[in-house]
Amino acid sequence: MKSLIFIFSLPRSGSTLLQRILGSHNKISTIGEPWLLLPFVYTLKQNVIFTEYDHRTCYKAFSDFIAQLPNNEDDYWKCLAGFAQSLYEKNMEPGTLYFLDKTPRYYLIIPEIMRMFPKAKFIFLFRNPLQVLASVITTWSKGRFYFHNNHIDLYRGPKLLADGFETFIDRSFKVNYDELVSEPQLIVKNICEYLEIDFNNTLIDKISEFKLNARLGDVTGERVYKAIDPSPKNKWKYILNTKYRKKFVKKYLNELGHNNLKTFGYDLDELISQIDNLPSAKGGFIVDRIYKFTGDLLRLTEAQMFKRKFRHRINSGDSFFPLR
Repeated sequence: MKSLIFIFSLPRSGSTLLQRILGSHNKISTIGEPWLLLPFVYTLKQNVIFTEYDHRTCYKAFSDFIAQLPNNEDDYWKCLAGFAQSLYEKNMEPGTLYFLDKTPRYYLIIPEIMRMFPKAKFIFLFRNPLQVLASVITTWSKGRFYFHNNHIDLYRGPKLLADGFETFIDRSFKVNYDELVSEPQLIVKNICEYLEIDFNNTLIDKISEFKLNARLGDVTGERVYKAIDPSPKNKWKYILNTKYRKKFVKKYLNELGHNNLKTFGYDLDELISQIDNLPSAKGGFIVDRIYKFTGDLLRLTEAQMFKRKFRHRINSGDSFFPLR
């Protein structure tokens, strides 16, 4: 049977770069960001999905159905794994041994994936949370302090990723982004040893030729960076350097906590010291506060959900008001 590789990471952590490197290997197939497992795993989560068909009722019915299976949930996870495996294999190039699934929000379902695929390979990619935050701001928010759509990635994501690695450390391989871009040959060689495939010195050079041809992933990085570039490591210092932003990120790091940051490979006190020693740029106080407040308001009121419902009603022709 063909095997699987899962990269667990936060968005904006360099996972597309690592995917392009490994996807250049003749024994590894990969494609964009599948997101294949999320909807099926979330079928067994009662209160986190809101659907037209009423997911809470579906959860009750589905739970009753699974309870009647000979081995209950074990049968569901086994069959789901077989279903996913068959689809992964259909996307594999002839002669390859692995299919690599790089879906950043898989950090939400790490225990379930570990349960379904006991023989798979698991790579945890960690990046400095300040680099991640700065990349979110510059890539998706056009430099504005406006990241409500990624609140889950910035707050829950780091904790779930750290917990997942510590729980399954014996089955996993840890990669640090800073080390990957600073010593790519050494890190990729170690990954190949973990995957039990031959290491080729040309893998690093091939990333300029490797195209994912997908809508999701780091499309900007794929277009801009034709080779591994360590310079993004320090970009956060020019993005998070106003007085307001420095105060915010110190609070943010404390919320992530010492233990989670340690798993990431960083020391809380050292990061705070770097922020304190960072020269403060002028301006941005009022604008940043306005954008932060607006983002928090949109997140708390779930404005995006109402927007999607509104569009759905228009497209479906449903009435906006009850009939009298």
